[in-house]
Amino acid sequence: MGTLQYGKADFHTPGSWDAWLEYLDLDDGSFMGGNPFTWRFSSDMDNQRSWGIGADYIVAKNLKFSVMQSFASQAKTGSPDPHEMTRIHFQMLF
Repeated sequence: MGTLQYGKADFHTPGSWDAWLEYLDLDDGSFMGGNPFTWRFSSDMDNQRSWGIGADYIVAKNLKFSVMQSFASQAKTGSPDPHEMTRIHFQMLF
């Protein structure tokens, strides 16, 4: 797994943002561990190559809006190509 990020969405700075690009190359039986390691669901993280792109924006202090999308996902061997994933969420800190 590799990620390239530009900017920094800081929970204490409204209007701050970041954008990122990731690449995954996972063998059969791989385990990514879920958040904070990846935004994808672990049941869909096996035997594939995939790209992802996303952005985070701080709407207000302690409120982050994020959007993520996978693309060019393909199975490495023997199984059908995985479906693409889209995820949007708000994260609040208390």
